[in-house]
Amino acid sequence: MNNSNPKTLIPKHHTHDTRSVISSKTVDVIIPFYNESGNIINAHENVVRLENIFNIKNYIYINNGSKDRTFEELKWLEQKYVKIKIINIKENIGYGNGFKKGFELSKSDLIITNHADQQFDAFQFFSAISDDSFKLSEGCSIFPLRKGRPLIAALFTAILRCTLSVKLGTKLNDFNGQPKLIDAASLTLPINDFPNNFSFDLMLYIASGKKQFFPIFEQPRKLGESSWNHGIVSKFYLFKSYLKSTKRIKTIIKQSQT
Repeated sequence: MNNSNPKTLIPKHHTHDTRSVISSKTVDVIIPFYNESGNIINAHENVVRLENIFNIKNYIYINNGSKDRTFEELKWLEQKYVKIKIINIKENIGYGNGFKKGFELSKSDLIITNHADQQFDAFQFFSAISDDSFKLSEGCSIFPLRKGRPLIAALFTAILRCTLSVKLGTKLNDFNGQPKLIDAASLTLPINDFPNNFSFDLMLYIASGKKQFFPIFEQPRKLGESSWNHGIVSKFYLFKSYLKSTKRIKTIIKQSQT
């Protein structure tokens, strides 16, 4: 790995303009990485810009059982930037498990979740909100409404959302987009009960109290490739996985209400 100029990874100066920041509370950024060697620096350089908007305390990066050099590159990056905290999961047991470990480590008031692929730019998303002089309400979380997606992907999401709304008996908005801003204290369900698979995002949506939604536009992935999304067949298996998780999710919700 080329480490001849590590200074490019560290922002020279960031100011917090209290007239434009979304919240003055402490924020942790959580990103799981699975076989993302070669994309790690790009991902960090993208999200580190959030320090212009938020009081970022930690970047919690999870090596989620990667088989490539993801862990080694994350450790190298950790040595260059003091706010980075690394979690190493040796065996990948699911997308959601990576996020769960990050949430367990986080001690900040707010949590920003994001994907390693950076197809939805967190800085642009939250900058657009702060430019509108938006102030985050107490106990509120922010979810993105994904726009500009390929037709097949958008159609799949719409069918999935409608099906899960019927299965769970509640109307769902766009729940599995990134980035999200979660008020940690407002979560109504314990993070340990969340699914280890992709249904983690669904449970996070359900467990979040007050929610606000803002549009975000998809961008092409610049580096690396998806570990799961390889066409119609993979979407079918994802759909099946969500349906299988609904029974457990309903049980957890019911237990929390007793």
